[in-house]
Amino acid sequence: MRVREIVAALCLVAVPAFAAQNLVVNGDFEQNGGAGTNKLTGWVIADQAGSSGSWYAQTGGFPMPPTERCSNESVAAPPSGFAAMSNQSFKGSHVMYQDIALPSLATKITLTYDLFIYTHGGFANQPTLDFNILPNTQFRADVVDPSAPVADTGSGVLLNVYQSKPGDLRYAPYAKQTADLTQFAGRTIRLRFAQVDNVDCFNAGLDNVSITVEACPVAAPSQLSIAHQCNLGCESGVPISFFAQGYVPQACDAFAWDFGDGSSSASANPAHAFANPGTYAVNLTITNALGTTSAQTSVTIAAPPPRQRTIRR
Repeated sequence: MRVREIVAALCLVAVPAFAAQNLVVNGDFEQNGGAGTNKLTGWVIADQAGSSGSWYAQTGGFPMPPTERCSNESVAAPPSGFAAMSNQSFKGSHVMYQDIALPSLATKITLTYDLFIYTHGGFANQPTLDFNILPNTQFRADVVDPSAPVADTGSGVLLNVYQSKPGDLRYAPYAKQTADLTQFAGRTIRLRFAQVDNVDCFNAGLDNVSITVEACPVAAPSQLSIAHQCNLGCESGVPISFFAQGYVPQACDAFAWDFGDGSSSASANPAHAFANPGTYAVNLTITNALGTTSAQTSVTIAAPPPRQRTIRR
């Protein structure tokens, strides 16, 4: 395949692993060279030699550019603004990809994207993206090893996220697709979308591509103190709220409360009722992969006031 460099170099995206954020550059395709152009910031486009068409910025209606239009039927408007859509006047195979570094401390990594499909001739899958192999009409989304060839469909594919198959609807409006990529935490992956057709007209549209990360902290738990609140008085049998004062919980924090009466809790902000009056030593330990911190305090629990008897007359 010949590679059209849409960015100066492959975009390797590395971010601090402490917040949920989108790692995909220009996943909504709003940064582009205009409708009908295949200049999509952050993405690299590779079209097989001899192909007609490519991936283009689209806003719905008749596919752009007109010179690559296969039919006079319009396509759906994307969920927001622009979309990236394959468009070709005859046979073609088109890959669009972005290389992304996933943080090692991620607890969950999720891929989402909106997909539109419109094909006149139905689907026929081959184990290749070569449009010279007949019949071959398919769209696929893959997680690929960046060292593999751009159009590899063999051992370089780490995860096939989506692949159209015979019998699928020929027209499918934009719908959200999701995949769990947590298994790839700590490595660089290639997010690749590919479309090939050598039978009839076929448009595949993409919008709102994102890889979001929920990640563990990059720091050990900070120092803290224990606070408690007695809404109805600090009395036996009445629930008391406990919390770590001056501390903001981080992802992956593990809370271990010891209330000094044989009871414990793993909640960040527990409520606990002491069965008997007395003074209790309450301990809290917070642990994550990078360290531990602890604090203690004492709580005095009073006996409830005696109940007043109602005298019947």
